[in-house]
Amino acid sequence: MKTGICFFSLFALITFPALVFADNGEVRPGDAGDLVIEVLGEPKGIIGSEAFKIFHYDRGNVYLRDGKVERAELISSEQARAIRTAREKRREAQRLRLEMERLERIDEGRSIKRERLADESFLNRPARERLAFWRTFNRHYPEIDISFQMDIARAEVEEEEREREQAMQRERERLALEQRIRDAEARASEAEERAQEMQYERDRAMRYRPYRPISPIYIIQPEPDKKTPDTKRERPSERRVRDPDAPPARERIVPERREDGTSPQAAPDNSPSTPLEGTPRLRSR
Repeated sequence: MKTGICFFSLFALITFPALVFADNGEVRPGDAGDLVIEVLGEPKGIIGSEAFKIFHYDRGNVYLRDGKVERAELISSEQARAIRTAREKRREAQRLRLEMERLERIDEGRSIKRERLADESFLNRPARERLAFWRTFNRHYPEIDISFQMDIARAEVEEEEREREQAMQRERERLALEQRIRDAEARASEAEERAQEMQYERDRAMRYRPYRPISPIYIIQPEPDKKTPDTKRERPSERRVRDPDAPPARERIVPERREDGTSPQAAPDNSPSTPLEGTPRLRSR
């Protein structure tokens, strides 16, 4: 506000250099501030402090010191009216110029809209491109109603987004399934390799058994009877527990075989005599 006031004062000085701010009979030096407000009305703005103030009006400025008018730089009412009229004319001209530009922009926007809606190549473009075009069109031609085209393009874009998300979800599931299959195949391959290695180790252990020294087993045979060196050993199953009080068993003499392989018939000897020297004897069972 204060900046605008200063610019207006500078503009008035440049536009009307012949104006002389003199005593106009309304405000004189020494008048009180209340009188200034009573004569000229409420100022557009006040600048300064308690000791020094500047009242700004459309006609100029009034300077007060210690609450009294020090000087007044005001133009006449006719001059202020002329300035106001010129300013209004400039504003009106600017408004008309903006209105003409708006009308031209509306005609141009309608023409572009008709061309795009009649262009098959444009209608066959992806929905995302068409939506981007209509958004740019709306910024440049806000007066043209394209809400219907925007809604259609937006709905198609949302549908494409859903389809793309579903395709991505299916692709993720496919990749996850392929990964699980690869993991299962890898585990199966590892298990098969381990089984082959174990089978190889078993086969190798069966073919190539390491040499293990065997401790010798010594079979101690009982010493033969000195009297009967050729006495036949009794089998463990044929051994019998003998009564120590029983009389000794009779011994049977086996005659020698002849050279022709026959053995002579010997008469039984019932006396417990000593066998002939050199003839083997067997213990009776």
